[in-house]
Amino acid sequence: MGFAMNPSGSWQQVALFEVSADATMAMEPLVARLKSEIDPAAWLILRTASGLPGRAGYEARVDFGIGERRAIYLASHIFAELQRADLPGFRLIAGREWVELAMAQKQVDAVSGLPGLDDSDGLASGRVTA
Repeated sequence: MGFAMNPSGSWQQVALFEVSADATMAMEPLVARLKSEIDPAAWLILRTASGLPGRAGYEARVDFGIGERRAIYLASHIFAELQRADLPGFRLIAGREWVELAMAQKQVDAVSGLPGLDDSDGLASGRVTA
């Protein structure tokens, strides 16, 4: 059984988050590291307007043109990396559902006998390409 999150296969926001304004410099090495691990043509992290003083807003987007299954795993990977980065003042506003979707997809993969993308395509080990 499958599910369709983005049937048009276009870019979709997968996380909206804030950090302390003084943490913006910490975003650069995180994005650089992610670019070395994940094909940068498949994802973006963009600065957004933040309505709160002293805060910097960002959104993460994934290109669902790489395939819905891969995009779900990629979104979950980006979310996990954001949490691991321990950015000052990190607050996730939207996007936690991608971790749940990736877990659901892993269960579907296990039942169907498909290899998990986190194992076969490098999401866990570091290198992901679209």
